[in-house]
Amino acid sequence: MWQPYRSQSVFKMKENMLKILRHITFLFSFVLCYGFINPPDKKQDFSAANSITVIVNLSNPTNDLTKKQLKGIFKGEVLRWPDKKKIILAVMKSSTPIGKITAEKILNMSANDMDQYYLMQVFQGKITAPKTFESTEDLKNFVANTQGAIGIIDQSNLSNNLKAIKIDGSEAISSVK
Repeated sequence: MWQPYRSQSVFKMKENMLKILRHITFLFSFVLCYGFINPPDKKQDFSAANSITVIVNLSNPTNDLTKKQLKGIFKGEVLRWPDKKKIILAVMKSSTPIGKITAEKILNMSANDMDQYYLMQVFQGKITAPKTFESTEDLKNFVANTQGAIGIIDQSNLSNNLKAIKIDGSEAISSVK
């Protein structure tokens, strides 16, 4: 005997299960690809672990931020600069010393937690994935050539084609909580 309501509900259940399976497959593929695209890289020379500097493109009118504002930017809670330009995060890979320091000092989390945090924010559609870099020079070049970009480097690598942002009145950051 044919039961239209029962077969329709089974069909909808199968359809929902397929949607869930597609989402899981997408997430798994994204995580898998992220690991292949961003393999662990060579260690960076980083002697000034207590002095990192926030940098932006020279055209950025912002000169200073509070620690709270900086954390909001790197958590994806603040998406635009005061002049309405989109904020583009440029971060060192979490496997680098500066990447680890960024996670700990700016976001108050481990490097692995930072990766997972960004992955979930991107997956939920809340932010655009940060641009990740293996070398400080690549990050500096990206920020220098990209309006709206913000990055973190060790203070000794600051150059004339970048603008250092003061955090609570200081160019060097020793801790952000």
